[in-house]
Amino acid sequence: MKNDKAWISVTELMQQNASVFMQNKIQEDPQNMDFWIGHLAVLVKLNQIKEIDIHIQTVAGEDKTIDVVVEIFNNVNSGGTKLSKGDLTLAKICSEWPEAREEIKSVLDDFHRAVHAYMLTQSGIPMLYSGNDLEQVNDYSYKNDPEKCADSRYIHRGKLPWELAEDKEDVTTVQGNIFQTLDRLEKIRRQEITFDKDADVYTYDVHDDSILCVLREYKGRRFFGIFNFSNQEKTAWMQEKGMYRNLLTGEKTELKDIRLSGYEFLWYGN
Repeated sequence: MKNDKAWISVTELMQQNASVFMQNKIQEDPQNMDFWIGHLAVLVKLNQIKEIDIHIQTVAGEDKTIDVVVEIFNNVNSGGTKLSKGDLTLAKICSEWPEAREEIKSVLDDFHRAVHAYMLTQSGIPMLYSGNDLEQVNDYSYKNDPEKCADSRYIHRGKLPWELAEDKEDVTTVQGNIFQTLDRLEKIRRQEITFDKDADVYTYDVHDDSILCVLREYKGRRFFGIFNFSNQEKTAWMQEKGMYRNLLTGEKTELKDIRLSGYEFLWYGN
């Protein structure tokens, strides 16, 4: 999608105007000048949306709770997309904290990596639904299918938007970050003897309920998976003898009172 010139940023178009937008595109991509000139009429028509007079009615009052506002919106917009309390809450947060959406995405990315790492720490065969490795979001379109609408499991089983796969090598994107992390963890899992099916597996008390520590032992080798499932920096209180290697970075350290940032996970082996 991002490499298809027919997909444009509507935000940029609205912030400028059709002629300025087209001139900028021609300067950026002079070889396709005919393409942009040929689509000027479409750009003008799209930009004219700003001139449509839309009636705005303000509904206010102390009695207008989130539940009431959501019900009013959904009644007025009965033919469109339903609004949830989460949608409204996020919109309110973003109106007062513009960076909120990106901050929340960053926290969710960290959390998702930790959850995937925990799953891969377990014995047996890990299972991923198609799209999990590309951070595919929930798909609510099943509600419009009479044969599927009664089964909410379809929310996680939507059609894969293949354009997400275009970013799987780019770690600066959400998709690339998750895909590359999973790829790295899977390779480590195949290489480390402590992931053998006959390994002994224990939980290891680090004296903080926010942190889960899993110990795997096999033929004298030890593996520690440490997961901070809180959004605060925490300490895994432990005093292990000997040196351990961070299986993700290769760095060697002693496992003594390990600090973890919010939703961070660590894999160590000896």
